Amino acid sequence: MRAALLLIPLLALVASADDEISVIDFCRDYSLVAKKVMYERQQKKPMSDTLLQTIRLIEDWAKKYGVEMDSEKAEEGAATMVLEAYKAPTFPLDSVWREKRQDEIDSFENGVFEECYTQARDALDE
Repeated sequence: MRAALLLIPLLALVASADDEISVIDFCRDYSLVAKKVMYERQQKKPMSDTLLQTIRLIEDWAKKYGVEMDSEKAEEGAATMVLEAYKAPTFPLDSVWREKRQDEIDSFENGVFEECYTQARDALDE
């Protein structure tokens, strides 16, 4: 999953934060952005709308952790995440498919969390 590539420059923040930033919280909050993206995908929202919303979510996430992020970097991270999510299949919106839709959402969120957490732990070990 390439959605966490945006994190690489931000992981130094985690490594130098003197335990003020929890890796779990940092990655959980980022994976919640991914969850929202895949939810929008499963709702069959237009990619352009999801991208604009995701840019704002990533900017808010960065602000929460005191990271200055220009709009170009936020757009780059959002585009990577949205494009990855929109490769996934969608399932009909009727209740019969609810479990498959939720599985797709959970899988995407968990994949982003795992990648973020793994990269952050590796950065801290260096």
